[in-house]
Formats: sequence, C-alpha cells, structure tokens
Amino acid sequence: MIAVLTVVGCGGGSSNTPTSPTPSPTPPTPLPAPPPSLFSLTGRVLAGGGFAVRGATVTVLDGVNSGRSTTTDNAGAYRFDGLQGMGANFSARALGCLEDRRGIVIDGTRSLDFALQCDPIPVLLSPPNGATLDNGCRLEVSNPIVWTFDWSDVPGATAYHLLGTNPRATAPWVDNPNILVSEYERNTRGWILDSNARGFQWRVRARIGDTWGDWSVTRSFDLELEGTDCPPLISSISPSSPAASGNPQTIFLIGDNLVPGTVTATSPSGGTSTAQASQPSPNPFGLMLDQTVQTTIRLGEPGIWMLRLTDVFSHQSNTFTFTVR
Repeated sequence: MIAVLTVVGCGGGSSNTPTSPTPSPTPPTPLPAPPPSLFSLTGRVLAGGGFAVRGATVTVLDGVNSGRSTTTDNAGAYRFDGLQGMGANFSARALGCLEDRRGIVIDGTRSLDFALQCDPIPVLLSPPNGATLDNGCRLEVSNPIVWTFDWSDVPGATAYHLLGTNPRATAPWVDNPNILVSEYERNTRGWILDSNARGFQWRVRARIGDTWGDWSVTRSFDLELEGTDCPPLISSISPSSPAASGNPQTIFLIGDNLVPGTVTATSPSGGTSTAQASQPSPNPFGLMLDQTVQTTIRLGEPGIWMLRLTDVFSHQSNTFTFTVR
C-alpha cells in the first residue's frame, strides 16, 4: 500500500516572502526655456530744419528694457542692440530742447526717429556761475593760465560767439565770433593782480546760417588770489645782517608769492624754532613786484642762519641763508 502525503500551505498557497513596491517613474528634467529673441533699434534725433542733435540721450521708458539709454553721435544717430521684443515707449532729450516721446513694437531690426524743438540760445555749462578759476604765478610766467568754457550745442549752428568782459577793463578779455564747436579754451601767460581778479563775465550766442541768435544768460567768475597755488620765494630779508640778540626781532622776508604762514628758523648750532609770519600792509619797502611778510624771531646766536616759509596753502619756500653778526 502506498501512502500519499499531502502538504497544505497557509494562506491559500501564497508565499510568506515580502515583496518590494514598484518604484514611481522619475519625472523628466524640464528643458530650459529658450532665450528671448533680441533685436536692434536705430534712428536719428533731429531738430527743426532737419539739423542733427549731437549728444542727445535716448532712453527706454518701460517694459523689460526699461532704463537702457544711449547717446547720439555727431550725425544725430543712435543705436540699441540686444533689446527684448515687446512694445515700448522711448524718450529723446537734449539740453535746450523739449523732450520728444515715441512708442514702437520691438519685433525685428526697426528704426525710430525723433524730432526735438530746440532753443537757438546756448545753455552755459561750465564753469558754473560764481566759480573761482586759476590765476598765474609771477615766478612762473612761462606756465600758462588755462580757462575752459563749455556750453550746449545749438543744432544747425555754423559758429559761436564768446564775449568776456570785466568791469575793471576797457576792452573784453575775449571777443571771438569764429568758434566752430561748443567749447573754448583760453590759454594765456602771466598773472592778474588781486585788484583786478574779481567780476569776470562771459556769455555766448550762436549763428545759424548768416543770422546770429540772442545772447545766452551771463555768468560770472573770479580768480584765485595771487600765490594761491604758487610756491613762495624768499630773495632777501631786512635787515640783511641782523645783530645777535636775546630779544625777539622783527624780520621782513622779501620775495615773490609770499603770503602769511609759518617761518622755520634754523640756528648755526642746528636748533630750530618757528614763528608766525603776517603780511604787512602796505608793503614797507614800496616795491611793486615784490611781496613782503614779517615775523618776530629770536636770533641769539651769531653765525649762519636759515629761514624757510610754509605758507597758509602748505607751499614751502626755498631755504634762505643769512648771517647774524
């Protein structure tokens, strides 16, 4: 007899071995957005009569390109590159002209021109009203005094006339009607006395074709006082050979570009002392081309002494040597 063994499993014959869950599919990496299309915009800024406006500023007023700006060249032309496509408003501005605003849809290489209404009277730019300009140095007459004047372009101008006056002068210091650009440099040599260094004035007008326009406003300027940026020079002292004394003595320093400051005295034994120097009024020696400052110092040691002046502008003079008896 054959025995049959039947094995009956639990759970209806299913396996007790755990199974892993099926993983979710990984989402695809999104592709980067394509870069926006970029376009160019060109054009010109013109004034009445079709004259080019040089140096005008063209600005994007709104949209993703807002704030971008460029300036026009000598022909009044401008160019933008790399503008994103969309509708936008633009502005054109220039000194002495009314602003012009225009809109355009940027969707390719496009052109946008502007027409400005410009005043034929120049706008003075520099120097500002009330400025202080350079004065020369009596010891450095070979070095030039340079004054630079600048004003706005007048579209279509064929010449500019710069007129400069001074109430203390019988003739203009400049009267030039043949300036071809909107700036002028006056380059002279020498220096101007303090008594004549105040109240300089200047103004400009423009010629369009054969017709002169009205004058601009008048601006004024002054000059530095003599010696403001000039090194002082001691050429002599008075008395020229003072006697040794334990008491302070008044010494006059005579020379050029001398203004008040501090005198440093070095004795024969190497000791130093300082004293203040003031400018006497009037010059006690009556020398038109010399300046004088006076100081009070103690010269108690005979021998060779040295003096040096550091003026109120921090310029140092030469070292002047003299003998104390």
